[in-house]
This record gives sequence, structure tokens and C-alpha cells, in this order.
Amino acid sequence: MPLALSWSLLVGWSVIRLVKRFAVEPRVNDALLMSATAGYLHIGLTAGLVMSALETIQPG
Repeated sequence: MPLALSWSLLVGWSVIRLVKRFAVEPRVNDALLMSATAGYLHIGLTAGLVMSALETIQPG
């Protein structure tokens, strides 16, 4: 369970950090859109790993 909790904290912290980082950008360009997409994909993959770990620890 500590592993799942630490992964959950990482995902939550990453989402908050990513949104704050993009909120202060004065202009939206191609590089910003690509980095936002990569960041959200990374968060999605990490969240998937968290859910897999939780399912392994406690099925159902």
C-alpha cells in the first residue's frame, strides 16, 4: 500500500505542477502544445501504473 500511495502523490503533484506551469505562459505555440500533450500522456501512463499496482495488491 505505501507504493500505491507514493505513486498517487506523484501523479497528483505532477498534475498540479503541469497546470501551474502552463498557466503562466504568455503565448501558446507549437512547442508548448507538444510539451502539454507529452506531460498529460506521461501523467496518464503513471496513473495507469498506479491502478495496476493497486489491482495487484488488492484485486477487485
